[in-house]
Order: sequence, then C-alpha cells, then structure tokens
Amino acid sequence: MKAVGPPEIRVRAATAKDFDRIGELVLLLGRAYETVDPSYALAIDFGRMWREHIEEGLKDDRIRVPVSLDAGGKIVSFLVARAAYAPLGLKAPRMGLIEAAWVEEPFRRQGRLRAMTNDAMRWFEVKRATNVQIAVDHRDATASAAWRALGFGDFQLVLRRQLDG
Repeated sequence: MKAVGPPEIRVRAATAKDFDRIGELVLLLGRAYETVDPSYALAIDFGRMWREHIEEGLKDDRIRVPVSLDAGGKIVSFLVARAAYAPLGLKAPRMGLIEAAWVEEPFRRQGRLRAMTNDAMRWFEVKRATNVQIAVDHRDATASAAWRALGFGDFQLVLRRQLDG
C-alpha cells in the first residue's frame, strides 16, 4: 500500500544551469504583480536584469537561490535570499533580505515556501545576519498570510505616493 500524504519537497541551491528556468518563473512573478498594480509594470529588459543580479550575487556569495523541484526534477519554485550590510548606524553588521519568492500555482500550499525559507534562514545564519526582511504588498492577503505563518511580522510602514506624469 502506498503512503498517502504530501509529496516530499526537494530543495536545493540553484546553479548557473538553472538560470533559464528561474528566469521563466521570475517573469511569472513580475507579471502577477503587474496585474495587481500598474506601477509594477516590467521594464523591457526585466529578465536580463534579474539574471545578471542573480549571477553576480552567486559569484560573490551574497545571494542564495533555494529552489524546489517537482517529482520529475523540474524547478517549480524559487526564493532569492541576499545577505547585505545593515544600514549605517545600526549595531548589527549584517541583515538578510528576501528579494523574491514564487511557487507555481499547482504546487502551492504544500510547504515549498517554508522549505525554501528554512534553507535561506540557515544560510543567513552562516552569513551572520541578525534579522531578515521582506517587502510584501499589503494588498496581497495570501502572501501576507504565508509570510506571517513563517514568523515574519510588521516592522516598517512604507508609504507611497504616485506622481502624475
């Protein structure tokens, strides 16, 4: 009898051979937010900019990209974690930033975000980060709830004013 339950979630760090697939997922993420608010409209070279950012960050070991795989080994989600120096004047020297995360629709609510976040948190500890931040659009109730379930809470209120023209 076969065990019934959630599939095993395989998470690993992305490598250069994964850049094309991650690029596809980054575009899905960008387009999803663009439908929420036109100010998220993607630059024509959005994909190239993200790829270069990730490539450079992996070379410098300041970025880690945990990915999760489906049963066939295809990447179905990613998270971009970046170790950064804390702003001037703060006692803590390093901080962690989660710059992006995406899980393809059929693979959501399986624990993939949690598994990738756990991987990133272990990496942040090695990098001596004392806190981790992520910016979440408050209008995205699903994303807000997911991050809160992972232990993230309110830290700053960022206000925005759109300029005409």
